Amino acid sequence: MWTVLVCLICLLPATAVCLACLVCTVMGIKHRRPAHPVAESLHFTVLIPAHDEESTLETALGSLAAQAYPVTHVKILVVADNCSDATVEVARRNGAECLVR
Repeated sequence: MWTVLVCLICLLPATAVCLACLVCTVMGIKHRRPAHPVAESLHFTVLIPAHDEESTLETALGSLAAQAYPVTHVKILVVADNCSDATVEVARRNGAECLVR
């Protein structure tokens, strides 16, 4: 008898805390804030360092172009570091800005 009473007394605070968490969770689901459109809020730059990457750069730039993200909010910057091949031409042909070192 006493054991049951002690267990009930110990479990009451834990039950109260769990119920409070449940109420907060339900209220959070009910009152969600509207999501901000990504296209209006996030701009980013993709920086690609390249040294003689003519053979692989076009595939990488094609993957970036295929992303479901507004093109006006993405800047692709290729840094061609002492390239002896057509890395610069490939980058520019695929719409990337290219800095030549």
